[in-house]
Amino acid sequence: MATPTNLPAAVTDGTALAAATVNNIRGAFRILQVVTGTQSAGTSNTTTTYAATGLNASITPQSNTSKILVLVQQNGCYKSSGTNNALNLKLQRGTTDIVTNIYIGLSASIDLFLGSQTFVYLDSPATTSSTNYRTVLAANASPGTVITEYGSLLSSIVLMEVSA
Repeated sequence: MATPTNLPAAVTDGTALAAATVNNIRGAFRILQVVTGTQSAGTSNTTTTYAATGLNASITPQSNTSKILVLVQQNGCYKSSGTNNALNLKLQRGTTDIVTNIYIGLSASIDLFLGSQTFVYLDSPATTSSTNYRTVLAANASPGTVITEYGSLLSSIVLMEVSA
């Protein structure tokens, strides 16, 4: 696929473009594929060790220069009362942390519905192998329970391969 450096700086009226240039312009920054995943079963964690939420999706990039635009809407985030408890949430590629939202919510001994947490991230995985993206959660401190999809709310992850 085309890279930004392959595109012409300018084109004037009456200039004939070579087929390769036209193909570069046509192929640059296109969405090549879209993959989605959803989760509504709800996940809870009572420890400070991160655990998978069940929200995940995998994509196999067509080119190792492609970017992956990751959009996550994690709904129904909730923390129960606990000493200095809050919800920690991460976005991972495989088991590698790529975005971390830590200490979400009040650090107080009260129950708190936190609503939705979002991630928007443009990743450069540099691979043509199947790549999994997922969210994981942990309690910030014990005791306490943190939950996603509280009340069976639907969460989603969207992966878009963008040519580069």
